[in-house]
Amino acid sequence: MAELLGRALDLSRGASTDDFLLAAIAAHQELSKAGGQR
Repeated sequence: MAELLGRALDLSRGASTDDFLLAAIAAHQELSKAGGQR
């Protein structure tokens, strides 16, 4: 999970708020997908 959050932060560095939100949503979707597979 920290890995995904770190990736979202990397993507958002120097990006607009919208880009950060999109990265956060993408990370959340990946977490949901991973949780559903377990």
